[in-house]
Parts: sequence; C-alpha cells; structure tokens
Amino acid sequence: MKYEIANPNKQRSMFDLFFGDKFYDDFFIPANNWAPAVDIVDKGEKYLIKADLPGVDEKDISLEVQDGVLTIKGERKNEHEEEFDNVYRSERSYGSFLRSFNLSDIKEENIKAEYKNGILTVELPKAEEKKAKRIEIKH
Repeated sequence: MKYEIANPNKQRSMFDLFFGDKFYDDFFIPANNWAPAVDIVDKGEKYLIKADLPGVDEKDISLEVQDGVLTIKGERKNEHEEEFDNVYRSERSYGSFLRSFNLSDIKEENIKAEYKNGILTVELPKAEEKKAKRIEIKH
C-alpha cells in the first residue's frame, strides 16, 4: 500500500477513517522536528557527551559555551528535493536541532570536541571541587 504524503485530495481509506490523522501524529516524528540522541557519561575526572548526528555535515554543527551552559546546535539537510511520487513512507527527520547542558562544575577552557562517523563526542573536564569556607562571626 502506498502512503501518499500531504495530498489533500486523497480518498480516505477505512484505516484513515478509523484511526484518523492522530495515528500518524502519535507514532511518527514530524520531518522538521527532531533532536539527536545523547549519552552523558561520568568518567570520574570528566564527563563525556556523545550525540548521534548521522547525516549531519561537520560544518553544520556548532558548540557554544555561555553562562555555564553548553549548547550543541546544527542542522541535518534534506538531500531529496524531488517530488514524492514514488515515496512509500518517509521517516527520516530533517531540520535544525538544539540541545543545551548545564556546566556548573566544568573547566570551560579545557572542553574538547571530536566528530567522527556521525558521532559528536564532547569531553568536559570537571573543575576542582570548591571547599566550603568557614566564616567567623564577630561579636
């Protein structure tokens, strides 16, 4: 069965009449709304963030640190601009993404990043723990 994309003149099947458009909304991610999967691992002296970014060109990824927040943003571009006449189903997501992480205990100046085989790895060295300072109360 061929699934027609965005065809307002489409005759509705019994499946469509029973489940309605909500079926597709609940089970399929819209093509312009996606966020990469991310793993955050505590390695003792550092954290590692690994983001799955298959199909994203390295030049379309940016990392920024501002006010203790690391922001990973980028865009996966749709390489198919032809008509959808022969597409039976399209589940791959395209568009911009943005993920942010709190870096309150990180040495921001020592952050390193590597992009290889569609995986962005960000190394976040931990800052030294700040020890409590006792304040003397004067009489």
